[in-house]
Amino acid sequence: MSLKRIGFHITGFGKFAGVEHNPSTEIVNSLCKTNLNYEILSTNVIQVSAIDVMFALNQIKTQTINKTNENFDHIVWLHIGVAAGNQTIKLEQRAWNEANFSVPDERGWTPKNQSIIENFEFNSFKDTSLPANELINVLASQGFPVELSYNPGRFICNWTYYLSLNATSNSTNESNINLHSLFVHIPLFEQIPKDFQLTFFSCLLDEIVQFLSK
Repeated sequence: MSLKRIGFHITGFGKFAGVEHNPSTEIVNSLCKTNLNYEILSTNVIQVSAIDVMFALNQIKTQTINKTNENFDHIVWLHIGVAAGNQTIKLEQRAWNEANFSVPDERGWTPKNQSIIENFEFNSFKDTSLPANELINVLASQGFPVELSYNPGRFICNWTYYLSLNATSNSTNESNINLHSLFVHIPLFEQIPKDFQLTFFSCLLDEIVQFLSK
């Protein structure tokens, strides 16, 4: 099997209500940027606000379109967020067209029962094109505490994921590259130490590449 040319845009988040030190910030900033099997095209720590997410995703979209003539087979938008109450790592299968913030975002916005994209039915969902369950089976067999989730909440993580899944869907893809999106919820480092989580993400990226190279 010959590996295809695969790139990743990876995002994390800054502080927000109840989480002063977001572990996703440290994960994104500590990921190894060099690998023979894939290319990390960008890393970005986004302020926890709806408008900052939209700006960051638009930047990633522009960067992705600019890669059209560089012979990439696949580009993955990988988003990492914290779920402070979790004891395990969760791969999110889907995101929901619902913004229902329990607390204000970092710019003070608190939407309630609002569609993220008005053109789609409220609370409809979009699924990742990556085989989340297959990835979990492989990673769990390697000893990682990882589970599948269908509920990324209704705060900024879900907001990000729904917009990202829409932007990478075939109907809105403005490049000739196969695009994918995946959201990963991580626990605090008190539950799973940083070094172990970094090892997990290294393995996750490798497994995504193996799948996309089939």
